[in-house]
Amino acid sequence: MGNARGFLDFKRMDFKKIAPKERILNYKEFTIPLDKKEQEIQGGRCMDCGVAFCHTGVMSEGKDIGCPLNNLIPEWNDLIYHSLWKEAYERLELTNPFPEFTGRVCPAPCEDSCVCAINGTSVSIKNNELSIIENAFKENLVRVNKPKQYNGKKIAIIGSGPAGLACANTLNSLGYKVSVFERSDKIGGLLMYGIPDMKLDKSIVQRRVDLLKKSGIEFKVNENIDSKDKVSKLLKEFDALVLCTGASKPIDLDIEGRKLKGVEFALDFLTQNT
Repeated sequence: MGNARGFLDFKRMDFKKIAPKERILNYKEFTIPLDKKEQEIQGGRCMDCGVAFCHTGVMSEGKDIGCPLNNLIPEWNDLIYHSLWKEAYERLELTNPFPEFTGRVCPAPCEDSCVCAINGTSVSIKNNELSIIENAFKENLVRVNKPKQYNGKKIAIIGSGPAGLACANTLNSLGYKVSVFERSDKIGGLLMYGIPDMKLDKSIVQRRVDLLKKSGIEFKVNENIDSKDKVSKLLKEFDALVLCTGASKPIDLDIEGRKLKGVEFALDFLTQNT
């Protein structure tokens, strides 16, 4: 716990936002990060609770509590408060392979579970996380994660969304030769086709994909594995097959107003506009 009175002495500061009149002129991100010193102070608001609900990642009474990734949140909050950004990044990447994604689009159940929020405002965990990873990229701390050696096993992954990319990253680091098959023309799944640029700019996705390619992962686009024959072919060529296709088929609701003009499935609409 970097500052025993931090949660009392420091007020929460969030990223600033570009004025609405300006942000509607384009589809770019409209948040403005705090400077480094301001963000370090936000890390000092963390109380390093004895039972840190923010990173538990469990279900209680049907509700999510804390970070599903079990991020070591109090630890890297304390590290940035002490200006140890490199160490904070090293701690963050232990549990989260892509913090530049979650730091932008995660709904932050960690902040809902923050003890500070009981009688005030939560620690700005999501912004702290994003600041750590973006500083790591700026300082060239994010390295290509090549395995020391391959084990002779080949694995095919169908789908290149966040699940497919995370799976590929982990298996590659363990020495498996990984090939990722994507039916679209670009890698990323819903990260690329589904989340608007103002939430997640596509250059951020491509930056990570380029790193994964350099680490030895093979990506194949315009490959729709949609038949038993194609699956059988992959099973003959690879030692294992991992399905990371996501739930792309919407559930149609038979309710009043469903057929009205302008009522669209969310993913169809988002895909057409990203």
